Amino acid sequence: MDWTHFTNGYTTPGNILFGDLSANLAESFKWAGENDSDSKGGFSIWAPDVFYNEDYKNADGTTGAYMMYYSASSTYIRSAIGFATSQNIEGPYTYGNTVIYSGFTKDEDYDTNSKINKKWTNTNIQKLVDNGTLEGFNPDWFDAGGSYKNKTYTNAIDPTLFYDKDGKLWMTYGSWSGGIFILEIDPATGEPKYPGKDSKTADGRLIDRYFGTHISGGMTKSGEGPYIAYDKNTGYYYLYVTYGGLASDGGYNMRQFRSTNPDGPYVDAAGQSAVLATSNDHSAVGNKVLGNFMFTNLNSDPDFQTYGYVASGHNSVNYDEETGKIFNFFHTRFPQRGETHELRVHQMFTNEDGWPVTSAHRYTGETITAVKQEDVVGAYQFVNHGKDTSAKIKSTTDIELRSDGTITGSVTGTWELKGEYYADLLLNETENGAAVQNLYKGVFVKQWDSSRQSNVMTFTAMSNKGVTVWGSQIELLSTEQIVSNIKDSLSLGNTSKVYKDLTLPTEAVRGTVITWSSSNTDVVENDGSVTRPEKGLGNATVELTATITLGESTATKTFTIVVMELTGNMLEDGLVAAYDFEGDLSENGDHTDKGTITGNRINNTGGNITYDTGEEGLAAKFDGNSGVRLPNGLIKGNTYTIGMWLNPQELTQFTTAFFGATTDTNWISLLPYGNGGATTRMWFGSQTFHDAEAGMKIPVNQWSHIAFTYDAGAVKLYVNGELKYTGKGFTDVFDSEDAVFSLGVNYWDIPYKGLIDSLRIYESALSAEAVDLLVHGQPDSNVKISTITITEPEKALELGNSFTPQVKVLPTHAGNKKLTWSSSDSNVVSVDALSGTVTALTVGGEAVITATATDGSGVTADYKVKVTDGRVAYYAFDGNLDDSLQLVGTGQVTGIKIEAPTVGNITYGNGISNQAALFDGVSGIRLPDGLIDSDTYTVSMWLNPEQLTKATTTFFGAASINSWISFVPQNSDGITLLWSGQAWYDALTGMTIPEKQWTHVAFTVKNGTVKVYINGVEKFSGEDFPNVFRNKNGVFALGVNYWDVPYKGMIDELKIYSRALKSDEILTEYNSNVN
Repeated sequence: MDWTHFTNGYTTPGNILFGDLSANLAESFKWAGENDSDSKGGFSIWAPDVFYNEDYKNADGTTGAYMMYYSASSTYIRSAIGFATSQNIEGPYTYGNTVIYSGFTKDEDYDTNSKINKKWTNTNIQKLVDNGTLEGFNPDWFDAGGSYKNKTYTNAIDPTLFYDKDGKLWMTYGSWSGGIFILEIDPATGEPKYPGKDSKTADGRLIDRYFGTHISGGMTKSGEGPYIAYDKNTGYYYLYVTYGGLASDGGYNMRQFRSTNPDGPYVDAAGQSAVLATSNDHSAVGNKVLGNFMFTNLNSDPDFQTYGYVASGHNSVNYDEETGKIFNFFHTRFPQRGETHELRVHQMFTNEDGWPVTSAHRYTGETITAVKQEDVVGAYQFVNHGKDTSAKIKSTTDIELRSDGTITGSVTGTWELKGEYYADLLLNETENGAAVQNLYKGVFVKQWDSSRQSNVMTFTAMSNKGVTVWGSQIELLSTEQIVSNIKDSLSLGNTSKVYKDLTLPTEAVRGTVITWSSSNTDVVENDGSVTRPEKGLGNATVELTATITLGESTATKTFTIVVMELTGNMLEDGLVAAYDFEGDLSENGDHTDKGTITGNRINNTGGNITYDTGEEGLAAKFDGNSGVRLPNGLIKGNTYTIGMWLNPQELTQFTTAFFGATTDTNWISLLPYGNGGATTRMWFGSQTFHDAEAGMKIPVNQWSHIAFTYDAGAVKLYVNGELKYTGKGFTDVFDSEDAVFSLGVNYWDIPYKGLIDSLRIYESALSAEAVDLLVHGQPDSNVKISTITITEPEKALELGNSFTPQVKVLPTHAGNKKLTWSSSDSNVVSVDALSGTVTALTVGGEAVITATATDGSGVTADYKVKVTDGRVAYYAFDGNLDDSLQLVGTGQVTGIKIEAPTVGNITYGNGISNQAALFDGVSGIRLPDGLIDSDTYTVSMWLNPEQLTKATTTFFGAASINSWISFVPQNSDGITLLWSGQAWYDALTGMTIPEKQWTHVAFTVKNGTVKVYINGVEKFSGEDFPNVFRNKNGVFALGVNYWDVPYKGMIDELKIYSRALKSDEILTEYNSNVN
């Protein structure tokens, strides 16, 4: 399909769609959407829906117009829906009216950064009451404090229009938290036919006098982007909505319901109502059309093309009357591509039960036809989309549909080709720990597979629980062929200049094992560890051989590794360009050529660069109309560092200081101001958008040092030597020697105005220490230490454990920064005089540890170490939330989330020992911050859940909203586990703890080794558990987190340790209360 983009966004005046946007839609903007609250500094006009209404009465008396219904929004609940009309589908559109408002209050009130009075009389409601359309305002629109009751009533966005089978026109609209509503529309005026008075549908759903009939969602849960389509062949209206948050990690996913009436009731394949009755996790409600997925290169094909989606949603469905085809239009993001999003179209097919199922691949003109049994037999990529709403990406696995009708591989069961193309798959699955069989009904259809670049057999099918599965046929290769493919695709990247340890893969697809041997283990060990030759010995060349084994098949592949000698100077290591701008654009050494002056774009001329006082010596002065073109190919590969001093005279949106690109859609750009987010950042685009943002904006008329390191997708951003951002999953941009580079200009934006000095570019990712040297200079023997700062003034250390403090010595360019360490009582705490590592020797004792400068300055610093038995906190819940050890603070009651503005209620019941905390399902306990501050700890507690709900937490700890641990009694598969994100880790116990019964649970973490125990028995052991807690800033809670349904039941005897208890200690803890 070919698409042409003809609009120009929010540009005004001269807006393609609206002319003077501000003036044309002024009536809507009186309520929301222009320079107000969340739209401060711009506009927020969302989700337009355009259709031709042949019955619309134009102002000149003629009939027929293209109508655009749009959303104007300022907050998550204060929005408005309006419409505009045109005689041309491409506009311009003239304002018609604003028909639905939301987010209003009972009395005068204002949002942050807003001058708009939210009182309901400032909407169209007062007029509708005055003219008799409404019987009055509804007091139930407001809570006890007069605020908008968004749990019940919707956010007025995302309108879509449709005709029912009798020709009536309807508008469905809305978003979380109050859900989706529907109103009949007068086709002659485009105005809603407001119900006028409140009532209920026959099945008990709300009919509001103003908002209309409630058809989906509500109860604060996610759900937006409604779309309804009628299928004359099945006689059903199909409702599509999208759950989750609109972001690559928001779990955005499409859901499906159907009804025989346009205004419902709508139900899913399991018969569940689309309207939510509780605020519990609603992931199980609604057929999941598709979720996050990623095709796996199961045959290790060197030509395999990446294929996968994340955050697919806000869809519309088109029934092509001419071809009889059904199309699903939606926008999607992609794995490892940040917030880049594109339109996708997939064909849909109606299964035997009358449910449209979405094809596994995008539409390329395929038509479903009769298929043969022998064409279906074969190996397949397989993905089960599940019912979860999460950021987790499901990788495909391998299955085989065999000629005898059985399914083998990662999933087992049976399959059947029914009729010409219908597919039945009876799959063996596990639910709540029990073995079950689920029947999936769908179709077999040939499609173009972009990952294989060929037409293949596929299937798409859905169960009666609303779970969708896909299959896409792959070649069935021998082990010898797979090993050969792995050999061909195995790569270590650029090994011609190696500065650091190599990451060597040890396994591949289908259980393939890879082992390594080095020709010189003194330089490169068999595990990839690298020891660089000393200065003067020259670079070392090593042969590194991989042996690839699958079954009886083997192959070898040898890589030539050139390990670079040490230079003796970290700032010379890997340096490829150094520009100091001492009156010209020359490069300081013989690394590369000088820069050249450009005009206001990277690819033109005519500018002027002058020189002024720099951070050191002179600096290049940019006048806001000029830039500097640097030599091509400065960066080539997937490791590099960029460092420079900036002194901006002005800060403007999107303006670049440093720019590098392989094409005009594949680039990096250092933005002193930022992009839409006004913080200094390194920006990747536009094929894939990523932001490494500093969380602050560098000042004008002041020098700031910016350094950016890139190491195979891992990025770090430093400001003045301080680490401001670290992240993974970024894009390898520079894969050729033709990349272009510039200072102050790119292909599009306002040029930089200000000073630039001391530009350094490296072909390696500098360490934090080297970045610090870029800022503060090389050590000077004449400079002595002025201050020693120890990060933690006091440390509780459990008996037998060791600890090395984090120390900062200033100035960083002091000539001798070595310290010597001593202990005030070495019988209690010993200390290594050189490293400062302490070891706890006597429980209950304490000692002062002192660091002393050895440069003769006499500067010292100290901190206190207290030796403990490892206990951090003990909450017995005997009528209170106090720590019985009196080591940390009292817990605080929260509402339904860890940071809920409302306070819940915790009572007490009969515990496993005396009393226990009783959680009511809408409350939690916020524990003191910093309870865990390292990667070694134990959490022990007793649980007695009254009910089990998916993803509900009992113990939750987070370093940030994206980095956390959670002990979950029941996940989406019904299994108890210790869960961690964003580096996803599932420590599955293989069982589900029972309801209404006491169970002891404990988990230990020690340097990445994690163990989970149920009733004293080890149920899980694994490695590489995420190191979440690195300081005392972590937040902790019981029963609540940032997202999920709160815990309902009891918790008792919570104990937290700063060491990993041994298995016999866990068993002792269980036995002490087992009766």
